[in-house]
Amino acid sequence: MSDIIENKNIYLGNLTEYFDGNVIKGTICIDDLAEYFKEYGNTSMSKKQYLPIEVCKRQTPDDKYGHTHYVKVNTWKKDK
Repeated sequence: MSDIIENKNIYLGNLTEYFDGNVIKGTICIDDLAEYFKEYGNTSMSKKQYLPIEVCKRQTPDDKYGHTHYVKVNTWKKDK
């Protein structure tokens, strides 16, 4: 069994840092979550649905909106 890492970035939203980095706020498109859940999501034994994500800090903040972070789907999959 081998692990597969897809070289694919699927961005879900942008975030902005506040209060010296103690709070990070942003939005995520729910329609996008539903779409990507089909391929990357999983359902627990209690029937709850989860989509693995990564919150990443930008190398430089976005000049136009001041976004300091972004959210993307964690596309790592274990080979079955």
